[in-house]
Amino acid sequence: MEPYLHQLSKKYGVHICGEGGEYETFTTDCPLFKKRIVIDAMETWLCSDAWMVQWRQLFIQTITSLCPVAVAFQNLPLPSVFPSSAENTLPLASCPCRRAIDIMTEETLCADKAHDVQEEFASNGDLNCHSEMCACCVCQVLQAWQCQFMSSTKSSAGYQWLAGISGHSSERTDVQSQTQHAFTVLQGKLQEKGWQLKHVALVHLYVRDMEDFGKVNEVYRLFFSHCPPARVCVQARLPLGQLLQMDVLLHDWSTAPEEGCFQQRDTLHVQSISHWAPANIGPYSQAVQVDEAVFCAGQIALVPCTMQLLRAGPSSQAQLCYSHMEKVLRAMSLTLEHTLQAHCYVTDLTHVAAIRKVWRAKIQNAQDQELEYDTEEIQCPPLVVSVMPSLPRGAAVELHVMAIHDEPAERTSCQMTSAFSGGSVHWQVLQSSTRHYATLSLSVSLHKSCTTPERMDTEGILGSVSSSFQQALQQTEETLSPLCTRVFYKDSNKLATKLSAGLQSCLESRLGEKSPALVLVPVLELPDCTLLHLSCWLSE
Repeated sequence: MEPYLHQLSKKYGVHICGEGGEYETFTTDCPLFKKRIVIDAMETWLCSDAWMVQWRQLFIQTITSLCPVAVAFQNLPLPSVFPSSAENTLPLASCPCRRAIDIMTEETLCADKAHDVQEEFASNGDLNCHSEMCACCVCQVLQAWQCQFMSSTKSSAGYQWLAGISGHSSERTDVQSQTQHAFTVLQGKLQEKGWQLKHVALVHLYVRDMEDFGKVNEVYRLFFSHCPPARVCVQARLPLGQLLQMDVLLHDWSTAPEEGCFQQRDTLHVQSISHWAPANIGPYSQAVQVDEAVFCAGQIALVPCTMQLLRAGPSSQAQLCYSHMEKVLRAMSLTLEHTLQAHCYVTDLTHVAAIRKVWRAKIQNAQDQELEYDTEEIQCPPLVVSVMPSLPRGAAVELHVMAIHDEPAERTSCQMTSAFSGGSVHWQVLQSSTRHYATLSLSVSLHKSCTTPERMDTEGILGSVSSSFQQALQQTEETLSPLCTRVFYKDSNKLATKLSAGLQSCLESRLGEKSPALVLVPVLELPDCTLLHLSCWLSE
């Protein structure tokens, strides 16, 4: 039997030990069997990082005693779950996902630089503010990031967003202690508001150094085990001493379902290596669906069968991570056109144009395949792009989307641009066809002719921003509540830092109790001369 399995491996690229998910089912009886296999004893092992090896030993011992055919497998090498090289997993010459990636990225390879992406997009070790920032600006960055805990109101559909969760007040300064303390803070806030960790559907995690990614996960996994929430993780330039910060989306049904209806929460949590899409590289799920809303985890350009980063430039990486997101959405019975909010994190401003081009091509291709939408324009959200110091695994691109089960051709969209002295405010609202969800995108840009932004009227600009934000909200259904507004701002720009620091009180004065939880995200750069970009999620 072993030679036959080797032939199958060579021909189809399946792993002889079933590490691609080929042996998910163990059959105890079928017409081919002379006798039914009886399992006399069974034990479930939950161990440390070596659980795969221990589980295999238990499996082989059990099968050996019942089915002698399996004895031949005892001496086969067991590959690591996340191997260090492609040669240790699948024969790439016959690997179906590898061939598909080659075909998919063929057109974008010419736009990429021919050198190792892990060297080109290595994490920037300088986590302090840019040298051109003055001391006053640095203080304002610290003040902006070390903001108090914030929460939105609870929407009628049972959603609430909590922001400003950090571990900077921990007695110990190592990242594990700060992560533990952050969860202690989170659990305290949840208890105050009548929530539990099981109600968390989505987590945004910001770390000061991506080298701490593994250490954070060691603590993180202690709090989320079975069907964890979806998660997005990027590196941000947090203040000195603050190693991580997170915000969470919570959901629980406020009322019992109507007669004939049901309440649904599904989780897509794939851990095995396969040819389909990347397994999780942390304690999170690929997607969480609550009724008609789907909250996806961030996707980077990992080759599924090797779990290694695609060694190519940003265009090819964008092509692959967008493809991964398509597959995740398809597993939730959606397509890219159902995206209602899209964030893309990159590590170099010069790559934004190419990445946007790939996104537009993906959306257009998805629309072309939907024949029922041929005569109607699909309303898709703008791709909010921001430049971050580093992404997981040294990736050049990370995509995060939230999507809705609706009719994209029946969505409503509205946008407007208003000017102020030296710049403009542009906003766009996109509302789902069900009228239960909406997104608001607002950007503040300076004219290229503006040479002295530090002399501009900060209060006047904040007034324009809050007025435009309120005007945009008025275009949505009255039943919708703004839950979270993510504020991307260029922290090396003094004016942008002042605006982000004053935005919270400005919105609260205009919106009152309907003011969303504000998440300030310092970025290296924003495209199109943008100072600030506000991205808001609204729900019933």
